Amino acid sequence: MSTIGRDLAKVSDLREYLESTPFAAEEIVMLSGGSANYAFRIKLKTSYNGRSTVIVKHAKPYVATSLHRFPFDLARQRFEVEALKHVHALNPPGSLVTVPRVNLFDEKENVIIMDDCGPNSVTLKQFVIDGQCTPALAEKIGGALGSFLSGLHHTWGRMGVSRLIEALRGNEQGKQISAWAVYGRLSSTIRGEDPMSNISENPPEIGEIELKKMEEIGKEISAGILSAEENFVMGDFWTGNILLDLDDGGSDIKHIFIIDWELAKPGLHGLDVGQFCAEVDLIRRFHSLNADVSSRIIASFFHSYSNLNAEKDVALYQTALAHWGAHLVIWTPRVQWGGPAETRVVVKDGVKLLLEGYECPEDGIERRFQ
Repeated sequence: MSTIGRDLAKVSDLREYLESTPFAAEEIVMLSGGSANYAFRIKLKTSYNGRSTVIVKHAKPYVATSLHRFPFDLARQRFEVEALKHVHALNPPGSLVTVPRVNLFDEKENVIIMDDCGPNSVTLKQFVIDGQCTPALAEKIGGALGSFLSGLHHTWGRMGVSRLIEALRGNEQGKQISAWAVYGRLSSTIRGEDPMSNISENPPEIGEIELKKMEEIGKEISAGILSAEENFVMGDFWTGNILLDLDDGGSDIKHIFIIDWELAKPGLHGLDVGQFCAEVDLIRRFHSLNADVSSRIIASFFHSYSNLNAEKDVALYQTALAHWGAHLVIWTPRVQWGGPAETRVVVKDGVKLLLEGYECPEDGIERRFQ
């Protein structure tokens, strides 16, 4: 088939494309959940490396789910592939937490074909919300994720991580997106100036002194994001990008996969820690029946992460707490976890956590991660 006019976001065109690869499709199912790319599960005509299904990600030069085609450079796929390959090589063999293996990267057609995380896999977010997560599994999941992230940040061989950072050093748009998505919208959200917020007509009352301090902290963290060179961050470490591959009975976990690495780059470690805790906290706040397991995930995640981080970098955890608070401010009214009244309470709590967390004394840090 001629490439002229071909659109691999369409199942028919994708099927034709796959015919000339080892991944010819018996069945193609479009996946939901992501936003940046078009994603499909492919049931193969012929198994590949013992697998009967794979995942295809096709990129356009914009966010796939954006009504206004928000620009997103196609180089993001190259950064994701580099991150996945390096992390897969660095991750200790037999780890519960892992990443999908890349089987093919066609940069010309903007296609990544990777291992399927399991046809019955479920996001950590949905697993907890649905009440499937037991206290024992909560501690297992939190501990495993903390070990994985701390290993990636601190203990997996400086030489290997340095090569990874070098491969991702050009991801300037990833830095800009991370800075803008949270800290570029702090002030407009609190002041009721953002139409995407469900509290824009009645934002919470925050004093001018607190507002100005919040904006100052936001500028400091944003500047740190944009200038970061030395440390590696996943860039989008949240419960929707964490897939659980469950056993047949759904009572235990075979693997935990971390997906969607387009925003991997040099950055601030505290942002990965804070984003994860904020997202679990949102489940805790808006799905009260699952509050206990959410708290257990956060606590076990922190203990595992901090125990492996021998340096006990106070600034890292202060940034994490501030980012946790900023995340509550920005995303609670946009994802619409609850109604305006509930949202205002959480946003106000987010401002408080941002302000207090950024200056939290060392002896008060662990208490915050509960």
